[in-house]
Amino acid sequence: GNTLRGDDGAGCAVAATIGRLWSGNLVVLIGPHPLPEWAATLAEADIAYLIDATSDPRLRKPRVTAMSEPSARLLPSGHALGPADVLALTVVLFGRSPKAYLIEIPSVNVELGEGFSVIATRSVDEAVAWLAVMLGENRCTKLA
Repeated sequence: GNTLRGDDGAGCAVAATIGRLWSGNLVVLIGPHPLPEWAATLAEADIAYLIDATSDPRLRKPRVTAMSEPSARLLPSGHALGPADVLALTVVLFGRSPKAYLIEIPSVNVELGEGFSVIATRSVDEAVAWLAVMLGENRCTKLA
């Protein structure tokens, strides 16, 4: 997410916080969108949690969805990859991808500027708490 566009940076905040709390126990990749370079790291992981802001107006708390098994389908020709695209690229390049979950953080303010809305702030805290529980249950697996 873009950390200079309000709530759009909420996923980055979750990832950075988890990275600090679990330093040395997992790999945290942060960017404005998933990058092709992430495929090598994802190929080594057993579980991946991809965190992204969403503008779904119905969402008022984090939504966690198990992502379907990616296939070696054609990738988008645009300049940015989404979470499913980077997992598909991982399959294309390395023949496997981790079990993956998409954590969507509600975003209501994506205007230029730093800081989060009340909903995004609360959702960042909830997502960090949920991930801390999940990471505690998956101590013996490789995480990305």
